[in-house]
Amino acid sequence: MEKVEEGDDLETVDGRQIMWRAIVAPTEIADLFDVTFEVMIRGGSGRKDELRREQFRMLRPTWSEDDERETLR
Repeated sequence: MEKVEEGDDLETVDGRQIMWRAIVAPTEIADLFDVTFEVMIRGGSGRKDELRREQFRMLRPTWSEDDERETLR
């Protein structure tokens, strides 16, 4: 989960910069997380910057802490 929340930067083939990150929040169900995924695309070459945001609900048992999982169950 730490890697996902860190995000990353990359460059596209046409030279635009992309920065992404995710915000992870636990739900009331064991191993289920709400994830907000954000991507900033830097315009370059006269284009406008774009911010895109998507919401996901993900089942990720490896992100759960054992004691929290047992409490929710």
